[in-house]
Order: sequence, then C-alpha cells, then structure tokens
Amino acid sequence: MTIPPVRILTRDNFIATLKVLVLLHDNLHPENAERLNRLTEFALARAATDLGVRWKDGLFYPSGAKELDEKLINDNLDFLQTWPKVREQFATALTHFRNSLENVAARKDAITNAYSAIEGLTRVVLGNDKNFDNNSNALVDFLELPGEYKNIVHYYKQIAHNYSSRHAGEEFSHAETEAFVYLTGLLMRLISEKSMQRAKGAG
Repeated sequence: MTIPPVRILTRDNFIATLKVLVLLHDNLHPENAERLNRLTEFALARAATDLGVRWKDGLFYPSGAKELDEKLINDNLDFLQTWPKVREQFATALTHFRNSLENVAARKDAITNAYSAIEGLTRVVLGNDKNFDNNSNALVDFLELPGEYKNIVHYYKQIAHNYSSRHAGEEFSHAETEAFVYLTGLLMRLISEKSMQRAKGAG
C-alpha cells in the first residue's frame, strides 16, 4: 500500500498538517520518531516567517518570546516529567492557548488548565491535598519570597476565578491569556528552582 504525502492528506491545511505530524510521531518507532523531531525542528527553524508554533517531544506548542519560551515553557515541561498528570494539564493549557487566537472559547480552557496545573504542582511540593486558594500563601513561604508576592499570587487566583465563571471567553483577549500562561510558567520555574535547591541541600 502506498501512503500519500502529508500535503495530499491535509490538502495543505496548516492545522491539519500539525495534527497529522503529532499522530505520526505517536505511532513511529522511537528511532524514527526522533528523526521526525529533528526534521520538524529543522523545518520550523528554516521557515521564512514565524509560524506561531514550536515543536517539543512530539507536540506543537504556541511560540512567544524565545527567551520566555525556553525558561517558562520548555524547562517546565522537562521539570514536570516526574509528575505526568501536572505535565499533562500544563501541556493541555498550552494546546488551548495555541488555539485561542482564533477560538475565544479556548482562552478559558487555557486558563483553567494552567490554574489546575499550578494547583496540582503546589500540592506536590507542599505535600497536601488543599486547593490553591488555601495553599497559595504557603507556596510563597515555601519559595521564600517577600510577603508582597502573596498579593501577586492573590490577583493570579482572582483572574483564574473570574475567567472560569465566564461562559466562553469573549470578555478577555488572547494577550491576557498569554500573560496568564506565562505567569503560570513563572510560578512553576520558581518551584522547580527551589525544589532543586532543597534537593541539593538534603544531599
């Protein structure tokens, strides 16, 4: 059986092509999947214009500022390998964010999943089952941040609760969603750095 080229399967539709590449990666032998990783990264790097996505571990994610993506997205996805459920929630938030430029309903889903991810990670590092409302101050203490950060985290919670109470997402912009996702990534980075410091100290 002859398998037609990807461009024939997707009729040159950009989103359909992304989906096919993800499915292909999931069903390839590890060696071939790694080759697809390299080829996809090479193709994105050689694109004549920014396509708005980047590729990591068999999935496409929305691209923003390169420096922020590296520290707040890529590094966090690597750090979260130990906690698959939290990683899945964060990855889902990134997927919804990728779609939120054209799909306003996806903005709410991006924020909801990002908030769930930070809530789950906070439970892990604090060793309890409390929700983020009840864990946020303890997280700031765990991170050994100045007390003023409790106000920042408080407003972060308010944003999540306000957005989750809305029906679709028309009331807020793609840029606001991006800011929330990056702020989630910042909190995760602070947690990962503090966790590694404590692990080294215990060793």
